[in-house]
Amino acid sequence: MIASTWGKIDTLLTRIRFSTGMRRLVILCGLLTTVAAAAPMNLKVMTYNIRYDESKDPFVWDERLAPLSELIVSQQPDVLGVQEALRYQVSDLAKKLQDYAWVGVGRGPDNPKMEYSEKAGEFNPIFYRKDRFEALGSGTFWLSATPDKAGSFGPGFGLPRISTWAKLREKTTGKTFFAFNTHLPYESGERGRQDRRFALQTLLSKLSGMAGSQSVILTGDFNSDSADAGERTAVHSLLEKGFQDAARAPKRSGPDNTFYGFEVNNKNGARLDYIWVSRAPAVTLNSYRVLDNNNGKYYFSDHLPVVAEVTLP
Repeated sequence: MIASTWGKIDTLLTRIRFSTGMRRLVILCGLLTTVAAAAPMNLKVMTYNIRYDESKDPFVWDERLAPLSELIVSQQPDVLGVQEALRYQVSDLAKKLQDYAWVGVGRGPDNPKMEYSEKAGEFNPIFYRKDRFEALGSGTFWLSATPDKAGSFGPGFGLPRISTWAKLREKTTGKTFFAFNTHLPYESGERGRQDRRFALQTLLSKLSGMAGSQSVILTGDFNSDSADAGERTAVHSLLEKGFQDAARAPKRSGPDNTFYGFEVNNKNGARLDYIWVSRAPAVTLNSYRVLDNNNGKYYFSDHLPVVAEVTLP
């Protein structure tokens, strides 16, 4: 009887010790999770207009795919916004970027009378590191008076224009942020500025409604040169209300411009490609680079890729 009683007591004490240990472990895990969630998130962001596949180009897609994709892999961006990619170009890139998942659909046919297909036209895909992030949501909207209508054109636009977005969650911390990627109209002069302003107003209105107070990364080919006073007034003034230009980071390297055509010897360029980050909550700018890698004669696209390192709160 005594032995039986002591056995029960020993079992009870073991359970108490185990329970106390488990409570301590749970508390420790909770503290670690809290610390991880409170830590800032460092991101490397890249934007790259890869140029649609044009057989008349001096450096065609089949020849430049390898060096272009190798350049991307060498940078190891966490988030990559790509512009001007046709559906098979996205597939080609995805095969090369095996550590990444991507989201996006085509903008649709360039002829408004044709039926919309999500495989047609330019894609603005967002690639992201699938080991680090998961997409909680994603989609594409059109920069038109009816942004949720697939294939719709802006007023007087010669082509449909889109923005692809993704809400990304960091797996280890649970932190979330939004990424948007776009390609604005390219027409020159006052008409072009009006088109870009309309497209950007549509984009920012949608973005604000979706992201709310969360951190935002906005990448793209804005077809708007920051050196042009008219563009700064019509386009950049809209962005600067809520975003920081990553080019203002304390560490900068590479050319000032991002568009030169394919020819390495061409010195007449323009700054058309941007990474913008939200002001509130404030995203910290750490570094900014324009990459001018080439094969000695040609760049890998008519645009140069831009890379920024930032810290989200």
